[in-house]
Amino acid sequence: IIVGRRGVIQGDITLIGKEGHAASASSDDNVNHQLWNLLRILSPTFYGETEDFAASEFHLTGITSGGKAYAQIPASATIHFDVRLSPRMGNAEFISLLEKKVQLAVGKNVPAAVTIKKNIPYYSTTSQEFCSLVAEAVTEVLGETPTFSTHGDMSDARFFAAQHIPVAEIGVPGRNVYGADEHVPRAEIQRLQDCYIRIGEKIVELESQRFQHPNPSGTF
Repeated sequence: IIVGRRGVIQGDITLIGKEGHAASASSDDNVNHQLWNLLRILSPTFYGETEDFAASEFHLTGITSGGKAYAQIPASATIHFDVRLSPRMGNAEFISLLEKKVQLAVGKNVPAAVTIKKNIPYYSTTSQEFCSLVAEAVTEVLGETPTFSTHGDMSDARFFAAQHIPVAEIGVPGRNVYGADEHVPRAEIQRLQDCYIRIGEKIVELESQRFQHPNPSGTF
């Protein structure tokens, strides 16, 4: 049962060099060489894990660079990145650190720009009552006790969490996500539907009890 997600920052780092011929250029003129320095400095982990969240990680997801011929040095090089942030580091703090690391790697002679494409903070659900209700419903349907996790990709649940609405996500097992021939057995979809129905029933039961015995502080 997913009860939270790490923050997400995605973007580009672009280094500006000087287009030219490899035969008449020095190593410092080649903007692709500056990428080596940059990628060595960008550590994959910035802070350790917390009790509920995995460590913050920087992932290189792509490189856009290259001249139109083998001997042509490109005018620019861009790396694409995806970062997952635990609560130990805020999004703004990470962006500031990233910009400093980029300047440290390439120096003053290489213009560099950090462009943020996606900037989403972490969230977590702290309502024990709500989480316990979902876990009980899943246990009743599947006959197994689930665990709570904050692992995985960001989801639309963040829009509800931003409005201080308790969020818990359950779904079919993720197999070969983004891979070829991604699929799921129909029986698992049926079991998931049964879980959702049982969660809804338990919420209605709980709210009915509260209607009979009002308690303003006892709401989700």
